[in-house]
Amino acid sequence: MKTAMITFTHHGLTQAQTIRKHRPDSPVYAPETLLETGSEAEKKQWQQEENLVFFASKEEQTSEGKIKRKIVERKTLHQWMPELMKKEEGLIFIGATGIALRFIKDHIHHKASDPAVLVMDEQGHHVISLLSGHLGKANELTLEIAEITGAQPVITTATDNRGITAIDQLAATYQAPLEDWETAKKWTAAMLIGEESLPVYSSEPLPLPLPAGYRQIETQEGFLEEGRGIWIGEVPSSLPSTVNLLQLIPRRWSLGIGCRKDQNPEELKTIVQAFLKEQGLSIKAIKNINTIKAKGEEPALLSLAKEWELPLQTFSVDKIGQVQHLFPASAWVEENMKVTSVSAPCAYLASGGGQVLPELRFAHNGVTLSLAPEAGKITVAGIGPGKGEHISGAVKKALGESQRIIGYKPYVDRLSPWLKKGQIQDRSFMRKEKDRCRHALACAARGEKVVLVSSGDAGVYGMAGLMLELREAEFPMIPFEILPGITAANAAASRLGAPLMQDYATISLSDHLIPWEAIENRIQKATESGFMLALYNPKSKERIQQWNRAVEIISALRDPKTPVGIVTKALNEGESIQLIPLEKLAEAQVDMNTTVIIGNEYTKITQDHLMVTARGYSL
Repeated sequence: MKTAMITFTHHGLTQAQTIRKHRPDSPVYAPETLLETGSEAEKKQWQQEENLVFFASKEEQTSEGKIKRKIVERKTLHQWMPELMKKEEGLIFIGATGIALRFIKDHIHHKASDPAVLVMDEQGHHVISLLSGHLGKANELTLEIAEITGAQPVITTATDNRGITAIDQLAATYQAPLEDWETAKKWTAAMLIGEESLPVYSSEPLPLPLPAGYRQIETQEGFLEEGRGIWIGEVPSSLPSTVNLLQLIPRRWSLGIGCRKDQNPEELKTIVQAFLKEQGLSIKAIKNINTIKAKGEEPALLSLAKEWELPLQTFSVDKIGQVQHLFPASAWVEENMKVTSVSAPCAYLASGGGQVLPELRFAHNGVTLSLAPEAGKITVAGIGPGKGEHISGAVKKALGESQRIIGYKPYVDRLSPWLKKGQIQDRSFMRKEKDRCRHALACAARGEKVVLVSSGDAGVYGMAGLMLELREAEFPMIPFEILPGITAANAAASRLGAPLMQDYATISLSDHLIPWEAIENRIQKATESGFMLALYNPKSKERIQQWNRAVEIISALRDPKTPVGIVTKALNEGESIQLIPLEKLAEAQVDMNTTVIIGNEYTKITQDHLMVTARGYSL
């Protein structure tokens, strides 16, 4: 978000410089009178500072002789305001609210186009969302600046203070330009006075769950019975004209076009219109037009982009070549364009990896067409041992913002307190890891925000590695994030005391994916090297001999009195903890929910029955 800061005093400039540490590209506008009061050291610093602009107090004043510095253009702040209100996405005034109002009052037009405007006092006590709280994202920016500066955020929009998402805010979330402002205002006002939640029907997948105050209707028939509501997507011509609806069309589709040289512009437009109708999309749903670089000056494409007011983006042969293997190839295209496909790779690249439609190549009269929705995102979330207090805030936030939760059934069941009504919950069973990852990637390619759940830490025997392997092979552009969780070793160690204070090795005894010979070799080498050991998946009904062999190897190389901690269901219901010497490990009861931590020569059991490994400090 492009943001400029405007300040009027020395204290205000100090606040602006604090914010710039987190937003280094944000220009700062300050009065040139500061040049008269600043110290020599400050003047030298200001001279070297990028994006620091001093505005004149009066038009006739001159700054010559005060300081040698490059002035971008000498204007008063009143003269700067039209440009700032137009080019910046956000303005932060550091000073009095009244001053800010006087400067912006002649440049406010409509909430759909006005920038975010914030006001913060020069001492940094409060930061106020003053203008364009929703569409301009002033409320979001206010919270961000409050976190940076420690100021108290002040947000006054009624819907925010009531925990209601206004319709204009909902439209912005789904990238849908709002046209019927009167209906939106009327229905939002009704929600504020406590009327029933607003029905919503969507003819396309929603990337995010509906917020409080809205309820999703699954069928067109059910929507018609409601009598009014929000329709997301293209409205079929068969729908009765008497239906009281507010239509939102998400602008999230990238259109890929390949065409022959000197294509007739009107014919191209007719073909594209028919194609979009066949796909159930409006022209309003298209966010850009895309083609190969060699076609960037094709008159028919330029004409279409101009008429529909859409950007025409081009991609190089090299860029297309990186993803063309994902799509059906054309020998003619390869011979003439040096790539095997044009429309599908271009739509795919423009969308950030969205699922290309139609699956079968569309070609008509020398024109090929493809569509791809803006790709969603996968968050692979480590949920730790499972209890709520041990799940990170970042994971809880991701769960709340996602449309779909995918995971092993017991893990998803644990998350019910943080899941919202309307979220899709896809549960599956053991040994379906590849299915879960592919399903998550496919949903993200359709534009959904997806959380893929993993117990413990997703990057430690979890789902993160498999997801990234499949992403590279099949969905190479899907955005992703991996959120850490508490590992089984960390959870078990916390219940035993402090056993992992030196180098340790985690080894899974499951040979479902790794050959037992390799696992046995690792146990041998790690034990010989003096590592403490954290053993995962020690024994199952089918795997008994492996556990016995692991105990045999370790017992042959370590003192029989070496402390061993055994924790089953760490930090969970039914937890059990045992502290035993290594010589009794063969008799211990362990299963797939158990983590076994084996100490070394520095490990002891304290008088309080805690397992502690000395770090090496002199006491």
